[in-house]
Amino acid sequence: MLNALREFFDKHFPSADQQAAGSVRDVRLAAAVLLQELACADTCVGSEEQQKMLEILRSRFALSDSEASELLDLAKQLSSDHAGYHEFTTQLNAQLHYDEKVHLIEQMWQVAFADGRIDKYEDHLIRKIAGLLYVSHPDFIAAKLRAEAAA
Repeated sequence: MLNALREFFDKHFPSADQQAAGSVRDVRLAAAVLLQELACADTCVGSEEQQKMLEILRSRFALSDSEASELLDLAKQLSSDHAGYHEFTTQLNAQLHYDEKVHLIEQMWQVAFADGRIDKYEDHLIRKIAGLLYVSHPDFIAAKLRAEAAA
């Protein structure tokens, strides 16, 4: 009975440490969902895009291979369950600094360039997400050029 009561309070009234951990987890998941949405934008998720997403998640969030894979699997489930990006971009706007948002846009471009070509739907989605994250157009273009040069 005591454990059930503790679980109830932990769930409904999380401590500051639990809230901070939840915020980090939410940012990771929101970023992973947006990367997954981008990979699906051209209706064909190639192995190059899949590998690039895993690489980005591992390096950006210091995850192991299995953790990055689990995060991406969860992102796939969430992406099919949600319509729209508002929930995810709102979370990222609340938790990330401007430079981190620009870096995420650059990473989205890296995923788009992974298969050697930019599809018009990928371009449109990255533009839309950049707008929802309040990334300026010059920073959007600079992120694209950096990703293209790295590809």
